Amino acid sequence: MTREQELIAEYEAAMNAPLSERDKELMISVLKWADIQPNWHDAGKELPPLENEEYLRHKVSIKVLVSDGENITITRYDYEMDDWLVIDMGVTHWMYLPNLPKED
Repeated sequence: MTREQELIAEYEAAMNAPLSERDKELMISVLKWADIQPNWHDAGKELPPLENEEYLRHKVSIKVLVSDGENITITRYDYEMDDWLVIDMGVTHWMYLPNLPKED
């Protein structure tokens, strides 16, 4: 059973009524949309993935948005130095950057 199917089954059990096929499709599309929305990652539990560009001198992460709970900036995590490449900010959380707009 997929995650979406499990959530639909839980919803149907809680409501004590089955969903129509159209409502199930709508719920699945909403769940997929929610999964791709940006969310904060706890920097103490998870670090961003390595950048795969070969021109970089250090093993660093991709660029991410970071916060200390009050401030926000864009930076990378340096895996060799085991620290964030940002000055005077105790990073507690990070998130992936959204896709940049494309020029027409």
